[in-house]
Amino acid sequence: MTAESLVPLPVLLPLLTGALLLLVGKMLPGRVPDATALVCAAGVLVMDILLARAAATAPLTYWFGAWQPRGGLTVGISFVVGQADALFAAVTALLFAASFLFSWGYF
Repeated sequence: MTAESLVPLPVLLPLLTGALLLLVGKMLPGRVPDATALVCAAGVLVMDILLARAAATAPLTYWFGAWQPRGGLTVGISFVVGQADALFAAVTALLFAASFLFSWGYF
């Protein structure tokens, strides 16, 4: 797996986890949905740290649908991740994981 293919995963993982928990969350026993959300936040944190390390030398660009610019024209959608962007996302993921841990006993 290349660093460029890792770029959409910090967005995709929480969306898929949220959809999965929406579908089957009520059927899961006890704290399994909470643990799933915590694992998802930790996974996003790890991915963001890996993206920050990979983007240290140059920004990473991911083109959705493999649409590359042709002749100076851009038709597709791209994600561009720089090191500061990935570090900011990692801090946000860390805060989410910490809030999930803190609120574990309240909900």
